[in-house]
Amino acid sequence: MRIKFWLLFLLLLLPTWLMVAEAQAVTPANTTISNTASLVYDGQATPITASVDVKVSLVPRTPTLSKPTVLTQGPDDNSVAESQPSTANYRLTTNSNGPDTFNLTQAMSPTNLTGTSGTVTYLQGATPITSITLGATAASLAASSGQPSITVPYDGNNGDSAVNGIKVNDLVRIGSDAAGNDYIVQGISENPGGGTAIITFTTNLVAGVGIGDLLREYQLFDMKIANVGTATGANPYVDVTTTATSTTNGAATVNDVHRTNVVQIGFAKYIRNVDTPNGSGTPVTLNTHPFFPTSGGVTAAPGETIEYALVVTTAAAGLTGGVLTDTAPAFTTYVLSSTYKDGATLIPDVAGALPLLSPGYALGTIVGAQTVIITFQVKLDE
Repeated sequence: MRIKFWLLFLLLLLPTWLMVAEAQAVTPANTTISNTASLVYDGQATPITASVDVKVSLVPRTPTLSKPTVLTQGPDDNSVAESQPSTANYRLTTNSNGPDTFNLTQAMSPTNLTGTSGTVTYLQGATPITSITLGATAASLAASSGQPSITVPYDGNNGDSAVNGIKVNDLVRIGSDAAGNDYIVQGISENPGGGTAIITFTTNLVAGVGIGDLLREYQLFDMKIANVGTATGANPYVDVTTTATSTTNGAATVNDVHRTNVVQIGFAKYIRNVDTPNGSGTPVTLNTHPFFPTSGGVTAAPGETIEYALVVTTAAAGLTGGVLTDTAPAFTTYVLSSTYKDGATLIPDVAGALPLLSPGYALGTIVGAQTVIITFQVKLDE
């Protein structure tokens, strides 16, 4: 009697998966792999079959913690003024082969600061969060560039409107951190009988996808310090270490250290009588002229001109995005074309009015350890 044996494989077995998941073919968690053998022999027209199934388990992997648009680095250091909040924008991308939840924790270390808020809050929009759950699956059929969808294995759950944790409107990355592409999920269609699901995107694929290529969900969130505090010494800053840890494998953890430089800003206003110089105490020389603070007792008669000086000083971190506003006080008239920066650069009037009126004058970038002096004149009404 002649006996013939052969194996019928419905899916390929899982290849070895190293640390960088997207570099090799991956079998998604919750995938059922069926293995069927058949036997025929003389006198038996219908094959006899025997099957066994195995369900693929979750393999938690270290996620990628990065800035929203560049996955190879964390958010850039930023600078804020004393006693202000600070925010850094993050992106967390899974590298696991299925749904995984990552806890967010922090450690804050202020240097040369006092009054720094002891609490760091993680936010998605206005909602505080302490963890992020991310889905993942892999292609079970190859897809060409220009196609709108990818076929993936069925996850065994047809009642959650998701496949392996990925649902409509989720953000996913296909390919490596450095060279992959991002997509938004538009629709999910599951076929339990066929053991597949189809994920459709809002845009067509910009690169081909091979069998086993991982689809990794990512989410954006913010790290916010409520108050960076006030400086007690030179070069103050706050370091916050953000850590994302898999709840199913504590060894799958990643962290990023973000630094907020705290800008020490000096801001003062002085006055002088242009026509009849006067004042009490020791004046401050600005642009070669003696100016007095409010307590300096400067007086002026109707018809005389007074000049204001606004002085901005920075520490080592400098200043960016500053806007200066001021108005001519009551019973005075602005002297046209009298607004200067550092005594030399004329700041043009805005429609014949003081250029410091709202929305104000943009200071631009002031480098560290610099002083900027803005002056303007008004005449007392007679």
